[in-house]
Amino acid sequence: MSIQETLADLNSRIAEYQGLKSSIVGDLKKDFPSFIEKVLLHGEFPFLEVRGYTPGLNDGDPCEFGLHIDLSYGFEEYLESFQDAFEDVDFSNLEHLTWEFMSVNSDVKNRGTQIQNIFYGLEEILQDALDGNFQILAAFDVDGKFHCKIDTDYECGY
Repeated sequence: MSIQETLADLNSRIAEYQGLKSSIVGDLKKDFPSFIEKVLLHGEFPFLEVRGYTPGLNDGDPCEFGLHIDLSYGFEEYLESFQDAFEDVDFSNLEHLTWEFMSVNSDVKNRGTQIQNIFYGLEEILQDALDGNFQILAAFDVDGKFHCKIDTDYECGY
């Protein structure tokens, strides 16, 4: 195989990869809230907060995109964000999920960790699908209704 044939084959494979990636990202964008709801239902976990961002402050470390998901803190850590995003929604059903509750209820904490791992596995796809910095808030309210907000104007603060 000549170098031209090898390069043509490589370019063809890259184009195929880009097409598949574009298709997957498009499908994910379209169905993302439904996907999140199914993950939370399957994992029997009532809320999710995901932040994806590239820090803007250069402190000497590389400014690289990363996800932040830590459900072990409990819902109280994110209460203000949820109240701002969903002004008239009652999430009082989640108030018992405090850090203390999570630290002594290993089953609940483990379910949260499983949810985290699913989203960490989607880091590159999320970055592509949501075009950079974002925050995802999703939860079931007191009536069991699912709420999801995806903010693609998220500012990480540093």
